[in-house]
Amino acid sequence: NIMPHKELQDSYDGIKSLLRDVKKAEQKGNFEGMKNSFLGGMRDGESWGLRKWLSKNGGALKICNDIELIWGGLRDLNREEATTKELARILRPKAKHALKRLQDGVPKAYQEISTAHPYLPFFHRLECALKGLSEFDPEDDDVICID
Repeated sequence: NIMPHKELQDSYDGIKSLLRDVKKAEQKGNFEGMKNSFLGGMRDGESWGLRKWLSKNGGALKICNDIELIWGGLRDLNREEATTKELARILRPKAKHALKRLQDGVPKAYQEISTAHPYLPFFHRLECALKGLSEFDPEDDDVICID
């Protein structure tokens, strides 16, 4: 896959802007500002810093939306159909593998919701959608028997 030139340029410009912010904070001796620029976060429902850059350029939002749509679409299919069972059979191991890679590839501190640091954008949404896909079994009717 080749990234379109405009998206590549916008991504590059975003990193340059982030580095300018860090340089300004460094010149003022504002080391907390430097750290915050790289960590990024959320303020008033708006991302900032590296978090904002990741949201715009990291593909996380699009991937997350796509996985959620696939999971939602799969759940809406007729569970009795052979094609639904086949899709689930194919998607479950792929989703399980992707979920493991996501959890293994992201430091535990960034997997936790915390006010001490901004957790990775979209991590929990993606984790939830992949978990749902990895556990989806149209032949399991989700009935719990209580004695």
